Amino acid sequence: MSQAKLNSAQLGGALLNGAYLKDADLRGADLTGTFLNEANLTGADLTGAQLSGATLKVANLAAADASSAVLVGADLSGADLTGTNLAGAQLNGANLKGARMLGAILSGANPFVAEMDGTTLLDPSGRWPTPSWLTVGKASICAAPTCAISI
Repeated sequence: MSQAKLNSAQLGGALLNGAYLKDADLRGADLTGTFLNEANLTGADLTGAQLSGATLKVANLAAADASSAVLVGADLSGADLTGTNLAGAQLNGANLKGARMLGAILSGANPFVAEMDGTTLLDPSGRWPTPSWLTVGKASICAAPTCAISI
């Protein structure tokens, strides 16, 4: 379903494991509790989508736009969030263990407490302006061209 038009769709609790939703339009969709393990959401538009409690283990969300999305309690462990726009997203209680977040945009994301062991982060500008609310655990905070700090 590449480039599928599913904006404002009601898909709460759906089993979409392994779904191919590359460049899909999911703006404002209700994906509460949806299972999207190993799904391909590369370049998808998830602006304002409701993903509370969704399971996206090892999903590919590279270059997706999840700005203002609600990801409260979502499981994104092992997910690829490279270049993903999470500006203004709500990430309270999200599981980001092992997620790849190189170049992810977190500006304006609400203060969150998330599981982030093994997560790799990089500020697109090549520096990491660590927000006071970010607790990293055993994540790697990288600065171009190599990882500078492992916490």
